[in-house]
Amino acid sequence: PTLCAIDEKYAEIGVQKAKGEVKDLRALCDGFRSYLAEKEHLYYDPCTVHMFVCGLRAGSLLLLEGLSGTGKSSLPRAFARYVGGKSRYFAVQATWRDRTDLLGYFNDFSKTYAETDFLSALYEAGYDRDGLWFFVLDEMNVSRVEYYFADFLSALEYPPEERKLRIMNLPLGFLPPTMLEDGCVRIPSNCFFVGTANQDDSTYTISDKVYDRAISIDFERRALPFAAEGGEPVSLGSEELRSLFSAAEARAENALTAEELAAFTRVTDFLYTELGVAFGNRVFNQIQTIVPCYVACGGTKEEALDFMLARKAIKKLEGRYEDRTHDGLLRLKELLAEQYGSGTFARSEALIARLLGKLG
Repeated sequence: PTLCAIDEKYAEIGVQKAKGEVKDLRALCDGFRSYLAEKEHLYYDPCTVHMFVCGLRAGSLLLLEGLSGTGKSSLPRAFARYVGGKSRYFAVQATWRDRTDLLGYFNDFSKTYAETDFLSALYEAGYDRDGLWFFVLDEMNVSRVEYYFADFLSALEYPPEERKLRIMNLPLGFLPPTMLEDGCVRIPSNCFFVGTANQDDSTYTISDKVYDRAISIDFERRALPFAAEGGEPVSLGSEELRSLFSAAEARAENALTAEELAAFTRVTDFLYTELGVAFGNRVFNQIQTIVPCYVACGGTKEEALDFMLARKAIKKLEGRYEDRTHDGLLRLKELLAEQYGSGTFARSEALIARLLGKLG
């Protein structure tokens, strides 16, 4: 019934399109950061804002994790307000076990579909094709992500036109909602899923399967307040956002050169041979996508590589306590200094220092 009501709603109002008021990715990031400080009284360092925006290009799943109260769930909701998009907030429950907790289920006895707010929002986003939709899954790891979100993890790997999830087999003679294609709901390309995760004893460890697919951002500390002005909301649609990303990628100077890629490959080869941590094709594709956009946002290639190295590889060494890990981390730190100079990969070096402190 809710999906049919959405059909009727959009039959009356039609599909709206954003005006388009953003010049480039740097203007988007700078304006958003100023908006956060001036209007929302939220403060984030430039790297966090850059990576959040670039994460929207690299994939549809972002993972924001760290200490409670550092603004994880506020960031995507504030971005939706800034660009004129929509955000929907869902508190993950410890009892969630499979996709029915997100998408509902068809009751064979009552012959009715138990709908969820998540399903309704996902369906409506298919009508609002130019709007940016953010699905915030708060406390994502109080249940096992790879259980209740498994179908989404798989579907988001497909091309946008093939991202569909079957929610029911249509009974004979049943007239389904307009956009329910053969019992399947589409995951529109204007939808982004943002999970927040605290790190304490009440949560589950997030698996490598999820980390490899998501762009994860750590919130280790609250950024210091700063003065800002001119942070007025803008109108930005999904089509325009894609064009901003395309313009950034079209600039050859933003991409990694063959020499820069070779230098980073030496680091990733060391991680594999000495520490057993592999960079798969998926992660390399994410890097090749993120770096040009990150530079266009106002950052540097080294910052982007540092971010990905720390989150995609070095983080996987947490919980390993062999002598091999200790010695390998020391040599990795030396290799980073040799390739890029001491202090250039600040995030990776800080994470290495923390892991070495645990190893003793």
